[in-house]
This record gives sequence, C-alpha cells and structure tokens, in this order.
Amino acid sequence: MGRRLGRAGGAGRLLKVLQQVVIMVAAAAVYFGVRHLTRGETPPRRATGTG
Repeated sequence: MGRRLGRAGGAGRLLKVLQQVVIMVAAAAVYFGVRHLTRGETPPRRATGTG
C-alpha cells in the first residue's frame, strides 16, 4: 500500500507547486514585457524603380 504523507510531505508538495506557479508567472511577465517593448509598426516597403 502507499505511504501516508504527513504535514511535511504535503507542505513540501505545496511548496513545489507554488514554486512552479511563480516560475510560470515570471516567464509570462517576461514574455509579455518583451512583446510590448518590441511591438511597433514597421515602415512600409518602398518600391525600388527597377522596372
């Protein structure tokens, strides 16, 4: 049969889940921050009169 987790086991598991949530939130913040900084309109292409 399986082992019973005491308080320490449950707290350790909760800590790992919270750690993963913090990492995901930080990664999303960096992603959207960079995306915001690099957002902008590109200038339209100019025709090169080679025709």
